[in-house]
Amino acid sequence: MKKIMILFVAMALVLGVTGCTKPVNVPLADVLTEVKEAIKADCLASGNFTEEDMAEGLPGLMEGNMLEDDLSLFVTDPELFKQELISEGYILAPMFNVMSDEVILLKAKDKGAVKELQAALEQEQENRLKQWETYLPKQYEKVKDTIIKVQGQYLLYATWEDPTIIEAAFDKALSGK
Repeated sequence: MKKIMILFVAMALVLGVTGCTKPVNVPLADVLTEVKEAIKADCLASGNFTEEDMAEGLPGLMEGNMLEDDLSLFVTDPELFKQELISEGYILAPMFNVMSDEVILLKAKDKGAVKELQAALEQEQENRLKQWETYLPKQYEKVKDTIIKVQGQYLLYATWEDPTIIEAAFDKALSGK
């Protein structure tokens, strides 16, 4: 009888915890705003930029919409990012081919699309590694340290001097804190 009661209590706890878990549903534009603020703070902290430098946006970066803009301006292979898999998507990419900094934020249309989008981000990193390996060694090292992260239906690709800054902003935006 004791074993049955313990089993019943354990099942109730499991059901209670899983019943309270809500799927994350944050507009990707909000995640992008949080990431851009983190990048801005990082640029200011480096001492290389001032508020005035950032009056018109993040220096050296252009912003794109993965569903509306010509992806050939932003990624190595636009065919990797199938629009039918993406609910929302944004990219921050360098204006000139002397920086490897790149941030891609995606929200998959459904759970089934997540693995394919993650594979696309992994291929983007491989393509970037090939691009930078004989061009600019410091940029190559940054691409090697790229963070690719999946949280539910949200995906992050971050190549930056310290990509953990962008990862923290991504996590913060999705946690609502």
